[in-house]
Amino acid sequence: MDLLLGPSQHDLTPAIVPYLPSFVYDGLAYAAFPSRTGFEKDGQLDIDMPCLELAAFAQAWLYFGLLETLTTLSNIHKKLTTIVDDGSNIVVETSKLDRLLAGSLPAGQFLQLDQSSALATAREASNRLRHVQDPDERSYIVFFFD
Repeated sequence: MDLLLGPSQHDLTPAIVPYLPSFVYDGLAYAAFPSRTGFEKDGQLDIDMPCLELAAFAQAWLYFGLLETLTTLSNIHKKLTTIVDDGSNIVVETSKLDRLLAGSLPAGQFLQLDQSSALATAREASNRLRHVQDPDERSYIVFFFD
């Protein structure tokens, strides 16, 4: 999942990422989402959760939640997910992102204070989640926001 909008004419295959439906962004205060979902410990983002749970949480908050906070869109997870294969897999399909964002980000509009705050919160959370390793899967889940 990425938020980079590429040129309209390109030969790149769109990124397709599994949708992890354990959490759904609720549209309430962006920075308080970890607290509402049990991912806050001692006032900080709790990264001592199982990796798959962290990935689902991060997808809901840092991807879908941030998109909803920065745009006029709601329930964006429903608009960016697609059923593939035999109908048993749901994926996030970024190829739909250009079209969705085109009508929800007016040109030349500056970010509102709550949107700027959400970006700062996302950056801070992403730095905390920068490298989380799942020892069972022997794979890395890397979160970044630069």
